[in-house]
Amino acid sequence: MDFQRFIKAVSLLTVFTVALVFPFTSAVLATEDLNKENVLSVVEAKINEHVQLGKTEFQGIKPGKIIKIRDENNQITKFLVVLERDSQTAGYMIVDSLTNNIVEYALGDSHPGSNTPNELYYLGPLSFICGTSKR
Repeated sequence: MDFQRFIKAVSLLTVFTVALVFPFTSAVLATEDLNKENVLSVVEAKINEHVQLGKTEFQGIKPGKIIKIRDENNQITKFLVVLERDSQTAGYMIVDSLTNNIVEYALGDSHPGSNTPNELYYLGPLSFICGTSKR
């Protein structure tokens, strides 16, 4: 009898643990997707704003690849959005993931971290460090 109770207790504990962990994991993934959607909306709005102001250099530019950027505490707090025109790099925008504000942008044929496979760290305007994450 004690063995059967033990098996029931372990089974119940396993089901309870899975029920707690699965929603948390799904929520984390959903939050990351939501952040990327917000980031794209912010970038598209800024591009449209510049076009509406008559800045012709922004015509035909669209957001492309989104790159997560870490801060000095190794936390992902920014996103780098590569700007593209005709499938070519046309610049970048850095969006703060907490405030959804654009903190830096530039037009051109490259972007910070474009020549490195390593993670990108943002320390402030024009201050990027390429490195590897040891987790």
